[in-house]
Amino acid sequence: MKRFFTSIAFAAGLLGSAGAAQATVIDLYYNMGDGAPTIFAPNNFGLFFSGPMGVTTNATCSLNGVGDCAVNQDFRGIGVTSGDPFDQIDIDDNGVDERILLGLGHQKKTLRLIGISFEDVDSRFFDGNARDDQATISINGGFLGAGQIDNGAGIGSAACYFPANKDQCSVTLTTPFNLGMSSIIEIGALGTGRTNDFRIESLRVEVVPEPSSLALIGFGLAGIALFGRRKQRSAK
Repeated sequence: MKRFFTSIAFAAGLLGSAGAAQATVIDLYYNMGDGAPTIFAPNNFGLFFSGPMGVTTNATCSLNGVGDCAVNQDFRGIGVTSGDPFDQIDIDDNGVDERILLGLGHQKKTLRLIGISFEDVDSRFFDGNARDDQATISINGGFLGAGQIDNGAGIGSAACYFPANKDQCSVTLTTPFNLGMSSIIEIGALGTGRTNDFRIESLRVEVVPEPSSLALIGFGLAGIALFGRRKQRSAK
């Protein structure tokens, strides 16, 4: 009997660990070591890759105006260019309003958005909060939040780092947002006329098994425990 309860406890422990959310970081910057190419793509043909834990990411761009846009990726993250020869790799509201659309997906598991890391934020170069980068964020067409990136962009809290070659603010959502098995995250500059020219460096997500998968795991572990009990009885 003791072995039977031990088997049940072991099975429950495995089920609990299988059902726990696993956090991962989706890096969007160009890293020579990871084999990801730098991509210049017009309109809907953007950056696509399969990242850690089976999470796929597709990055496209859109403009609030006339003309084509391109998704650009470099060592600081991804941004948009819109045809202006002086337009840098970033997301800004100078001229046309540029936006990045990030499609996240997983074939078998639910995703939750934990946070977003922004690069090339301006807060250290200007007086206080007068000209900080500001973002607006929507998911699946629904507004999530807007505001200064170094204050959490209206969706949570931010930790900012300003070494010599990197100006980053890592925003953590107040509550993880349930993306399901696929969602589109739209990030644009907040059209306030201020200096918005940031990039998206990475996304932090949780990967959670679907309830149906957990049920299958549970049945399987229960079967193992039952088999152990029968074997124990036959030994007696």
